[in-house]
Amino acid sequence: MPEKRIKSYAGFTIGPIYDVMRHSKKTRELWFGSYFFSWYMERLTTGLKKNNQQDIEFFTPYISPNGKIKTSLGGKFHDRFVLASKSLEPEKLYEIIKSACEDNLKFFEEI
Repeated sequence: MPEKRIKSYAGFTIGPIYDVMRHSKKTRELWFGSYFFSWYMERLTTGLKKNNQQDIEFFTPYISPNGKIKTSLGGKFHDRFVLASKSLEPEKLYEIIKSACEDNLKFFEEI
């Protein structure tokens, strides 16, 4: 049986990172800004993968089929992801990403 073709792709980038980071006056402020963006992307990508495990495949960051995330030594998560789906229409994929972003924002607002 031939492998199912990809139906839609999506890319997502957070920012403006520079505008936030340039206001850092102390090392701890710079560190937390970097950590926050990484933390945001970690929660977003793991949430997308967990909720739609069969429908979404990440190209970057790499997330194995068992849900393990491979991160670089230089930083935990990048400021963007690229993914694909073999079964979701582009509009549905957009709604899933939008909903995950809203859930993520609620989490950080509550903190």
